[in-house]
Amino acid sequence: MKTVEELKTFYDGLDSAYEGYIQMSNRVLETFTTKPSWESMHENKNFIFEGCMYDGDRSIMIRQVNDKFVVIDQKISEIKNKTQELFFAKSDNRVKIIQVWEEKEDVYCENFKVLKPTLQLFAGFEGGLK
Repeated sequence: MKTVEELKTFYDGLDSAYEGYIQMSNRVLETFTTKPSWESMHENKNFIFEGCMYDGDRSIMIRQVNDKFVVIDQKISEIKNKTQELFFAKSDNRVKIIQVWEEKEDVYCENFKVLKPTLQLFAGFEGGLK
């Protein structure tokens, strides 16, 4: 969990080579092909409600929870068991999602280890934004 100040430091430390979306607390969801500056997003007392960014390998998810922010920061290339799915967004963009699978014992499979879905990561837009 990050405070607003910690999130700003983390966000400002990212280069601009990200595509994704950000939902601010006072605006509709906005997509981007270059990471917007912190200052251009924040005005008065608004905050990031949710955001997902992808740079070709690194997937970042930010979600506001109470007065802090959950940040998941994962390199797709470091994941061993993964699949990719495409979903249509409201904007007619096709969103790529990486499903991460982990081996876990399953009581319904005589305690053999089986792959179970554990995390979903944003992996950009197929063919860029429309």
